[in-house]
Formats: sequence, structure tokens, C-alpha cells
Amino acid sequence: MTRRRINQERNIIVSIGGGRVGCELLELAIAASALIKERLPHLMLIFTGPYLPEEQFIRLKRLAAGSSQITIERFTASFLSRLEQADLSISMAGYNTCMNILTTGVRALVYPFTGADNEEQEQTIRANKLEELGVVSVIRDYELEPQLLAERIIRCCGPQNRALCPSLDLRGAEKTAAIITELLGESAVGAGGNAQ
Repeated sequence: MTRRRINQERNIIVSIGGGRVGCELLELAIAASALIKERLPHLMLIFTGPYLPEEQFIRLKRLAAGSSQITIERFTASFLSRLEQADLSISMAGYNTCMNILTTGVRALVYPFTGADNEEQEQTIRANKLEELGVVSVIRDYELEPQLLAERIIRCCGPQNRALCPSLDLRGAEKTAAIITELLGESAVGAGGNAQ
């Protein structure tokens, strides 16, 4: 996996999955980018997701106008390969995004969605478990402030913070198929034995 050298522009990917929730994270990232562009030269590629309402998409474009380091797109078919080349991922903590983070080993800041009444805990549980394993850093609600995110981006992109190679076994589908095949084989043998 190729990463950018320390003296080059950092490549930061910001995403919110499908885009139905999380626009506040994109706005925060745009504000933080403006605060750090002199201290930490970077390119920030923002993916809004195909379901982000058009008025929010236009608002984001306005917020980023004049920021040559920021590109905003709705979607890319090559998200995983772009993530592999990134120095940092900033995202929601959805299942697919977290699996992409684990697959690529990119340094990651994640913001778990909890719903209007903080009742949806799936992303929070996932994010906290991954943080315990040292795979991601979690952005808490009280940290949704441009200066705080700016400082965390700088720390994450520092020379001491390299991409991670998680020690998690990501071959769950392959192993599950092998177990099922084995069980079906034993079942067939058992059924054949009973028939005699």
C-alpha cells in the first residue's frame, strides 16, 4: 500500500455513506480544512453520497468555494482505491465504511450516527470497539467544532501516525462458506449412514 511522503500534501477523504445523514460532518470538515491549510498542506476529497438533498449539496459547494484544496463529489465507483491512497479518512461509522477502513488500513476518524434521540447505537458500538482495537479514533458529539477537528486532523496526519495494518481476520465470508460446506458434508455422510 503506497502512502504519501511526509513533506507532500496529505490526501484526506471525507464521506458520509449514502448521504441521508451526516451533512454536519462535511460542513465541519470544510471549516477545519480552512483552518489547517497553511499548517498542513492537503487535498480534501469530499463524497456527499447520492442521497444528500440537492439544497445541502449546493450549500456545501458554496462553503468550499475559493478553497482550491477541496473537491466535492456525490459518488465514486473507485472509493476503495481512493481510500487506499489516502492519508486520512473522516467518515460516519457505517458498516460498509468501517469494513473499507479495515480493508485498506487507512488512518480514520469516525463520527457515529445516533439518531435524533440518541437511540440508534449500532454505529457507536462499532466505532467504540474499533477504537479499543486502535483501528479508528471516534469523534464525539462535543468535539463537533472546527478547531478541535483541525487539531485532530493534524495529529492523525503526523509522522508518528501511520496507516494501520489491523490484525483482524477479514475472511469471514470465506470461512463461513467452508464451515457450511463441512457441515453439509457431515450431514450427507450421516444421512447415508442412517439409510443402511
